[in-house]
Amino acid sequence: MHDMNSTPYEENAGSKGAKWLGKIIAIVCILIVAAFGDVMYIILMQAHFPAGPIMMFCYLGAFTSFLATVYLLIGKSVLFTPGKQMAFSWLVLGIELVLIAMNIVLVSSGAQASEFTTAWANWVAPITPVINMVGIVILLFLDEEQLEKHADMELRSFEMKIERDYKKAMLSAGMKLRYKQMNYLTAELERATDNPGTLAILRDHAAEMSNGLLTNLTGRSYSRAAKVVDADQPRQVESVSLARTEEMSIGRLEQLKKLFSGKEEPIVVTPTPEPVTKSSAGRKLTDAEINEAIRTYHETGEMPEGWSSRRMKAYIRHRYPKTETSKHDNI
Repeated sequence: MHDMNSTPYEENAGSKGAKWLGKIIAIVCILIVAAFGDVMYIILMQAHFPAGPIMMFCYLGAFTSFLATVYLLIGKSVLFTPGKQMAFSWLVLGIELVLIAMNIVLVSSGAQASEFTTAWANWVAPITPVINMVGIVILLFLDEEQLEKHADMELRSFEMKIERDYKKAMLSAGMKLRYKQMNYLTAELERATDNPGTLAILRDHAAEMSNGLLTNLTGRSYSRAAKVVDADQPRQVESVSLARTEEMSIGRLEQLKKLFSGKEEPIVVTPTPEPVTKSSAGRKLTDAEINEAIRTYHETGEMPEGWSSRRMKAYIRHRYPKTETSKHDNI
C-alpha cells in the first residue's frame, strides 16, 4: 500500500540537466534536417533563379521549410492550444517532412528520375514555399485567442445592429403616435371652430379689428360696442328717413298745387328756433362738434360734457324732424 507520508520523487540536478540536453539535441537535429532539405531545394531550383539582387529573395524563400519547422517546434511547446490548432499542427508537420524528403530524393535521383519524381519536380517542388505559408496561416488563425477575439467582434457587431434596429423601431412607433395625435387634434380643432360660441367670439374679434382700422383711417375713436352692419343690408334709420322724407315731399307738393289753384290759403311756416348749445367754457359749438355729439349719443348713449338730456332731444327733433331718436332716449 502506498504510504501517504512518503516524500514524492524528486529529480536530482543531473537528471534535470540530462533532460534539457536531450531536448536541445532533438531540436538541433530537427532543425539540421530542415536546413538540409532547404539546401537540397536550393540546389534543385537555383537553375531557375534570376541573376542580380532578386536572387537574394529567392534564397530567402527557399528557407521557408526551415522557418516553418521552427514555428512548429515553438508552437507545439508553448503556443498552440489543445483542440483544432494542435491537431492541425501535426498535419502541417507531416507535410513539411514529405516536402523535405521529396526534395532530397529529386536531387539525388538525377537522370534516373521516374515519372512520379518528374511530375513532383515540375508541379509540387516549385510551390513548396506556398505550401509552407498556407500551413502557417491556418495554424495562426486557429489560435483560440484569435477565435475568441473574432467572436467578440462578431458579438459587438450583432449587438450594434440590433440596437440600431431597436432605435429605428422606437422612432417609427413614436412618429406614428405623433401623427395619430395630430389627426385627433386637427379633428377637434375643426369641431371647435364650427361651434357657434367660437364663431361668435371670432365675430366680436373681427368687429374689434374693424373698429381699430377705422380709428387709424379716420382719426376718430370708435367704441367696441359699435356693431358691424353688412353692406348688403340697408340701415333701418336711413330707410325710415328716406320714406318719411318722401311722404313730406308729396304732402308739400299737394299743398303747393292747392295754393296755386286758389283753393287754399298760403301756409306760413314758422321755423322752430334751433336750441343754443354751448361748451362748458361758454363757447358756441360748431356744426361738426354738434353732429359728432349726436352721433356718439346715438351709438353709445353717453351724454357729451355740457349737454342735458332735454337739450339733446330738442336738438335732435329740430335737425331731424319726424325721425326716430336714439335708442337711449329713455335716459
